[in-house]
Amino acid sequence: MYKNFFSDLTDTRLLFNWKKLKWDKRYRLIYTLQEKIYLTALQGNTIKMGRFQEMILTSLTAKLVVIKEVTHEMNYSFDLNTKIKLVLSLKWIDTVNLYSYWEQLNIEISYSIFSEVYYKSIRLLTFLLLEPQWEAYSEPCSFGSRSQSNKKDIVLFFANQIKQKKYDYLILGSYAYQLNATHIHLLKKKIHNTFLVKKCIANSLKSSLNDESGIKFNNDLFNAVLVNILTYGIKYYIANNKLIKALEFPNPSSLTNSFFCVSYRNYFGVFYSSHLTTQWFTHLLEYSFTRLNLRYLPTSYNLNVFPSSFNLLGFSFGLNRTSIKLIPTLNSQKKFIYQIRQVLYKKDFLGRTRGLTHLPLQDAIIRINPIISSWSCTYQMTNKSQCFEMLDEVINNTIYRWQIKKYKKNIRNKWISQCIRYINNQRRIAEGKHVLKLLKLECMKNKKYNLLYSHRSIYDQDKLYWVYRNELQK
Repeated sequence: MYKNFFSDLTDTRLLFNWKKLKWDKRYRLIYTLQEKIYLTALQGNTIKMGRFQEMILTSLTAKLVVIKEVTHEMNYSFDLNTKIKLVLSLKWIDTVNLYSYWEQLNIEISYSIFSEVYYKSIRLLTFLLLEPQWEAYSEPCSFGSRSQSNKKDIVLFFANQIKQKKYDYLILGSYAYQLNATHIHLLKKKIHNTFLVKKCIANSLKSSLNDESGIKFNNDLFNAVLVNILTYGIKYYIANNKLIKALEFPNPSSLTNSFFCVSYRNYFGVFYSSHLTTQWFTHLLEYSFTRLNLRYLPTSYNLNVFPSSFNLLGFSFGLNRTSIKLIPTLNSQKKFIYQIRQVLYKKDFLGRTRGLTHLPLQDAIIRINPIISSWSCTYQMTNKSQCFEMLDEVINNTIYRWQIKKYKKNIRNKWISQCIRYINNQRRIAEGKHVLKLLKLECMKNKKYNLLYSHRSIYDQDKLYWVYRNELQK
């Protein structure tokens, strides 16, 4: 079998075809299958849904796309011949027998690299078939639980809920998540798919526990899907609790307005109206997450007491009587400055920080500008421009201190003459044709961000809505 896979004739044909592949059509085919999985899951037609999921599992198109994405993310340089062999050899192998399988393949890469590619590919392939299914299963009484949603949606939703003053109290907490055998057992009980899909999911979950993969389970999209599956049903459990019903909405007409559950990745919160239910909400949430083997740390906030503040996803909410102060947290600002310093400095063999004096300012500006653009796009909802002005000063001083080592005599005069320009009466750092971006100007350029409605899905076939939304996010 392996001789047929890796014959010279097969390699030559596939090498020629790989260069001529139309990747747009490949991605479009996978997306079409995901749309059908989403629609059949909404209809409750699990048999038809399982057929579409098996198409993704067994199709060569999905394997080509998965290997292309995984090898592109890795720092290793794979030639086309190796990529083709990885595509053809991608099948469901038990993690115990993976080493013997690698020996039989005779691929010219080490076992550690092969296992890393294999585990990442299996996870990505599992994500492609699970994500649209659980996108359809997301509870209608929640917001932000879907893995494809943007964190800016949930931040803006929190700000709007507090502004509208629908609810007087908030319980917000995060939980630690690290996959273990208990979680795998719970996930298997909640997943109802065909035999082949179940086998694939079990294989990918086992590979997540394998130390040889060298990959820690971080906050990626596949992890978000598993969290969504694991925590599925908590909101219904709270809504159907008889004591909460009696305390929160004794009148049936107020059923939908008494509390609202919010979740995003490893964050979970509840907006509610009555102070009497604070203790019961906390108890129910702690009990639910303990049963799921998750360590939940909730904190309750009174939205009518001023001033008060809380942090969520890198944003700091400062609550006043008439407004909300929404700014980046101090930790997110420090991480941003550290990213810029990584461009300008490095550690030597003794662990000392050394400036890259051989790096021209022009090249440094080319590397720093995308970091500034990305950060400004993430925090474009910040409503205090003083924060961006302060960060602009920090960035300018950081680059100035780095440049001091080049201009040891007449530092200030050389810096002003060679690296400072005034554009529209604003002091800018520049060299050649490249000008350093300013955070304040970047945020003013960004268009208004549109909130994603909780009932919208990327698979709902309303392409005009998603094209318009993507244009606004650029």
